[in-house]
Amino acid sequence: MKLGLCTNFENLDLAARMGFDFIECAFSKLADMPEEEYQQLLAKKDSFPIPVTRANLFLPGDVKPVGPDTCERVQREYLDRAFSRGHAMGIELVVFGSGGARSVPEGWSYARAWRQLCDFLEIVAEYAQKYQMKVALEPLRSSECNMLNYVSEATALSGIVNHPCITVLGDTFHMECGSEPWDHLTRAGEKLSHMHISHGLPDRSGRIFPAPDDGDDYSVVIGVLKEMNYPGDISVEASFTDLEKDGRAAVAAIKPLL
Repeated sequence: MKLGLCTNFENLDLAARMGFDFIECAFSKLADMPEEEYQQLLAKKDSFPIPVTRANLFLPGDVKPVGPDTCERVQREYLDRAFSRGHAMGIELVVFGSGGARSVPEGWSYARAWRQLCDFLEIVAEYAQKYQMKVALEPLRSSECNMLNYVSEATALSGIVNHPCITVLGDTFHMECGSEPWDHLTRAGEKLSHMHISHGLPDRSGRIFPAPDDGDDYSVVIGVLKEMNYPGDISVEASFTDLEKDGRAAVAAIKPLL
């Protein structure tokens, strides 16, 4: 397992100095980047100190997979641009959280929303396969999204879509907020392709970077991953006060366990 950091491209050098193995960038920001800026960034790719192999923030808020405002043309235009740029940048997997985009609007049928999400994922799978990438469904806590809140649900959904490019992510913070047991990671089996890790605040109002002796025993969840021969990597996704100080603490807390 390698340890990554969810951060912006401008923090690549700092992330490498702190000891991270890769960064996880914002997919929607990469897609919406002006062409000239994108080409300048792409030209620097081979000189990046660490690779950009993962991405999060899959959808912008105006690309809706569920609800009355979905538009397949808009979806396809965005997905083709985003996956094309992601592939060129070396991204191998993108995380589908995007709670703002995928939340079910008030008054909309949940049954219809689930059907829409399945249909959308079939379209996503086309582009993921075309550009040789995977998509990991990220369950989010209920306060951030009103559907797909548990790893068990993401596992079921990936099984229904039944495409090798549609996989599952486990996020320790969202799992803890939902009191979801770690063995749901084991039950996800080969569908589990990526992990996010953080230190949840006691009141679950947010999350910060892991640190040695912060009260969390990270060896438990990492032990579960090792026991199931998990083939993926882990990214730190959290808020911070001082990126370099907090990042170094996270590397010290997590990397020896990997």
